[in-house]
Amino acid sequence: MAVVTVQPSSVKGEIFAPASKSSMQRACAAALVRKGISIIHNPGISNDDKAALDIINNLGANTTFKDDILVIESNGVHPVIPLGERGASINCGESGLSIRMFTPIVSLSNQRVAINGTGSLTTRPMDFFDEILPQLGVDVQSKNGRLPLSVQGPFIPKDIEIDGSLSSQFLTGLLMAYATASPNPSKGEANTNTATIKVNNLKSKPYIDLTLKVMKDFGLLVPENINYKEFIFKYDSSSIPPLGGRGARRMDGIGEYYFSQKLREIDELNKHGKNIINLGIGSPDLPPHPSVIKTLQEESSKTNTHAYQSYKGSPIFRKAIADWYATWYGVSLNADTEILPLIGSKEGIMHICMTYFEEGISVLVPNPGYPTYSSAVKLSGATPLYYELKEENNYEPDFEALTKVISESKNPVKGMFVNYPQMPTGQNGSKALFEKIIAFAKANDMLIIHDNPYSFILNEEPISLLSVEGAKEVALELNSLSKSHNMAGWRIGMLCGAKERVDEVLKFKSNMDSGMFLPAQLAAATALGLGKEWYDSINNVYEQRRLKVFEMLDMIGCTYNKNQVGLFVWAATPPKEGLNTTIHPLGIGGELSDKILYESNVFITPGGIFGTAGKNYIRVSLCGSIERFEEAIKRISPPTPQRGD
Repeated sequence: MAVVTVQPSSVKGEIFAPASKSSMQRACAAALVRKGISIIHNPGISNDDKAALDIINNLGANTTFKDDILVIESNGVHPVIPLGERGASINCGESGLSIRMFTPIVSLSNQRVAINGTGSLTTRPMDFFDEILPQLGVDVQSKNGRLPLSVQGPFIPKDIEIDGSLSSQFLTGLLMAYATASPNPSKGEANTNTATIKVNNLKSKPYIDLTLKVMKDFGLLVPENINYKEFIFKYDSSSIPPLGGRGARRMDGIGEYYFSQKLREIDELNKHGKNIINLGIGSPDLPPHPSVIKTLQEESSKTNTHAYQSYKGSPIFRKAIADWYATWYGVSLNADTEILPLIGSKEGIMHICMTYFEEGISVLVPNPGYPTYSSAVKLSGATPLYYELKEENNYEPDFEALTKVISESKNPVKGMFVNYPQMPTGQNGSKALFEKIIAFAKANDMLIIHDNPYSFILNEEPISLLSVEGAKEVALELNSLSKSHNMAGWRIGMLCGAKERVDEVLKFKSNMDSGMFLPAQLAAATALGLGKEWYDSINNVYEQRRLKVFEMLDMIGCTYNKNQVGLFVWAATPPKEGLNTTIHPLGIGGELSDKILYESNVFITPGGIFGTAGKNYIRVSLCGSIERFEEAIKRISPPTPQRGD
């Protein structure tokens, strides 16, 4: 608030001054580097402010406007590499303030990030980045001291000396980076708990005062200010990371799983009394069949069922899997050699990638698709090649386009992930599609990994890729009891395929874990023996819930295919009009998801977390009671106009 006096006349009352872009940008930077949820009142809307918001979104933050409040959720600096793109990048537009302030902060990341701008910014000298940041362990590449440039951390706070007349914004970025990073001496250097920035000829002391105030307000480490000539950071010795201060390079580009981060935010909102209805995650809320629980109880009470188990699983469980595949999929499997029980099928994705893929190999990954496919490929050292699944093509691969992708790939393409019924789109598989996939694999000498956990949900005709003649020669199939038998928390899955493939994966798996708890395996065998009435019973429940989801989506204005199967409903978002957010890394679906979360206290998954091809979609889980969906509809529905007297 500012009270203004104009002479010789006067103005009475209150005048609200616009938000300072200097304050706004510093607040955005501080909210990014601190972890958690930050709420900024009266946020700025200048071009520099918008540039700052765009930057922090691309560095992993999630920003949402609600009236005159900006909510920023961050888990630190984790540059976003959208599925289908090669690397992370930020564009500062014509905002020199943004590029000077955020470049040191970007350097906190261990992955390389490209930084660019437009207009006059492309001609301004940026050589101070080349001079200062390498002293702090950052690799900087520029065009002779001008844009474009790229930086790669880790940023290591050390004693340095800079020219304060260069830019208070650059010093601001350094201060926030120092406050966030930890000292990490190189081999042979003395370990120290302090780092000092010496500043010569500082011109903009009020701006640095503002920076230090913002850092304090956001709970960041604030340095001791010695007459604006030295800024001394004193680190808690417990903050010094062991083993060189960084994780293995295989973790570069691997962000925290979206739902892990989002659930923390929901927990925080619930602590503030929001009572969020979570329609995001596909975790069945119904119990297993009573006979399954009974088997677990009876077997657990025995004294001889608590020892280590075979790495290949119980013969009883393996036979139950073989019988289940024969009964429901028409697939013949040798229970002794072609089945490998898993502690959930998710671990199977990792085991397969570590068994077959490595640096110098590329793997085809669907976009949209389950994010773990991409993460597991990267962790193996291989490179994901994203293939887009389009609604107009019934979310099936474009094999002609894939052939071209393979021919142009600099690395040999040795694997392909497929998933039908497809998550998140709900597109069902077919014998014809599966035959094309197997033929494509044989023609291109690659391994197909088919992830098949949804085939019994709202689907009258479950199908396995292994039902195709010759599939075992080139394919492995993952399956699970999580969705089909309401046993998600039990972590019981399976890998099926040719003996040679099973043995190869077992070689890796046996070095990673031991066999599952025997009573759980025997209870799972009971579950697999259930008849059609079991699947009909759970699908009757999901069918009623899906009708409520359709009602909710109609109210929101989304469009969807009523014939999709699986545990979710995939829906295209309505036109962007009416959405409050102007910048969102997850596209229109992300904007709509946040709007519903913050205005109606209902969480719906944005489709953009499954890849760039999902940015105009949302996904709704069927895992909730009819009452929960009715309450969600009530919360989201617009208020009924009140009639006048």
